[in-house]
Amino acid sequence: MRSFSFFHAVGLCALWCIAVLIYVGRAFVMYDIAVTGLNETRAKAALSGLRTFLQSEMDKGSDLIQLGGIRDRLLLFVRQDSDVESVLVFDNRTGKILFGSQSLQTGTPVPEKWRQKCDGQGTFFLEDNQDGPFFEGKKEKRIIGTPIYNAFNEKTGCVVAEYRSDTLTTVRNRMAETSFATTLKLLLIGLACLLSVIASVRFREKFPLKKKEKAVAVSLLLLAFLSLIPMTLGNMKSVFESDMKPVISGKAKIILSLLREPTEKAVAAGVPLADINGAESFFEQIRKNNPEILFVLLTDKSGRVLHEAGSAAEAFFADKLTGKVSLREGYFSAAEPVRLNEDTVGWIQIGVNERFVRENRF
Repeated sequence: MRSFSFFHAVGLCALWCIAVLIYVGRAFVMYDIAVTGLNETRAKAALSGLRTFLQSEMDKGSDLIQLGGIRDRLLLFVRQDSDVESVLVFDNRTGKILFGSQSLQTGTPVPEKWRQKCDGQGTFFLEDNQDGPFFEGKKEKRIIGTPIYNAFNEKTGCVVAEYRSDTLTTVRNRMAETSFATTLKLLLIGLACLLSVIASVRFREKFPLKKKEKAVAVSLLLLAFLSLIPMTLGNMKSVFESDMKPVISGKAKIILSLLREPTEKAVAAGVPLADINGAESFFEQIRKNNPEILFVLLTDKSGRVLHEAGSAAEAFFADKLTGKVSLREGYFSAAEPVRLNEDTVGWIQIGVNERFVRENRF
């Protein structure tokens, strides 16, 4: 009996360890994919905005090399994102840098493979851990580029940004620590449960209990075991989501900037906020391309909603007694003012579902 119980105990421990490692490992991979995706789409969204600006300037009749005030725009691009090391624009015909956030870059030729990738079919190209005159001695960098088209839909150049991976590395390290701690907790829970069952068996052998008492004792053990597991796993996912907040807030800032700029152009052209055509469809397209975004709102300066995409009501809770509206747990909200001649005329607001990985993958 003892030999049988021992081998069963070892088998159960092994199965539990395997199950824990598989589940926690899968959870880490899913959240890591989400963090990497957020980081990448943030960079692509920011570059898309810069590309749109450059192309709109070229649509006024200027060639890429003739554009004025571009370096100021590039410096603004760098200031808006703490992970950006530098950004530059090069001419695809000569392969030389026309504008750069680092002044010494101007006039320097870019690697030939950049020109080839800029001529390729993709909208974006990515490279990691670059070597060469721009990146000597640097590690864990990512290069993201996108082509620039003139008014005749011809590729005239490319805008390229160099991103550090500091934020991404920090988030991954925190998630790895959380995964290790959760694995250890679950293993200890399983071991404690197994020891409790073995102890209860030995106890019943020495002190026989009635069937009803045995059922109650076993049920209590199972209830305690089953309640600790989802609590521990839920806490792990909550910590993952907390770790992801720097990446989420960084991307939210970029999205807000992309939404605010065309809105301010419309207002500057004399269009009232409430009468901006296509606002909802534009907001909805942004929301669909970024699955973590729950809603996008455009309000007047008093907070009255003028245009909406998604469901903002899901993210807010209204106290029935006081009427106070607050953000529900698991949601992140950010807003930026829409200005006309330095005066605030409205607000762009987005809401992010921080639990989008948990809800879509588990």
